[in-house]
Amino acid sequence: VTKVREKELLTAAKNNAKAQSRLHNAVKALLDVKTLNELVEFSQNKLPGLLFVDLSQVCVESENPVPVQLSETGIRNLKKGTIQTFMGRGEKIVLVPKINNSREIFGVSGMKVKSAALIRFSFGSKSLKGLLALGTKSPYAFNPRQGTELLLFFSHVLEICLQQWLNKKT
Repeated sequence: VTKVREKELLTAAKNNAKAQSRLHNAVKALLDVKTLNELVEFSQNKLPGLLFVDLSQVCVESENPVPVQLSETGIRNLKKGTIQTFMGRGEKIVLVPKINNSREIFGVSGMKVKSAALIRFSFGSKSLKGLLALGTKSPYAFNPRQGTELLLFFSHVLEICLQQWLNKKT
């Protein structure tokens, strides 16, 4: 029993180290992004490979018209209330082991998503809400028992980068 438990702990430690390394690499790559358009390219095309997920989508939900800097990038616009529908009122992150029809978040590719991590963030405006959605084609890839500290850290860095780009005068 002790050897089995030790083996489980070693496996968990190795998996945590791999996840931490992947997230560090994602943060480094995010910090190299120079424009908002590059961020969208990064989030949709490079981030999934860095985090070992199938899809990644940055979304925005706003009570007011979305700022031009965002609307022209390809960041997905969500209808008011979508984030709350998927995440509840105050949750910062929700890990969904089995998600059905996440098309509102992922677009057409949402039909393939079976499990998702949804991370709420702010663009610096109370009326402008953001969402980083990570999806996999495998059900139960994300589950509520998993640690979320690394994903929350990444979303915080993403949030700061977005706020800086939006505050830049072009």
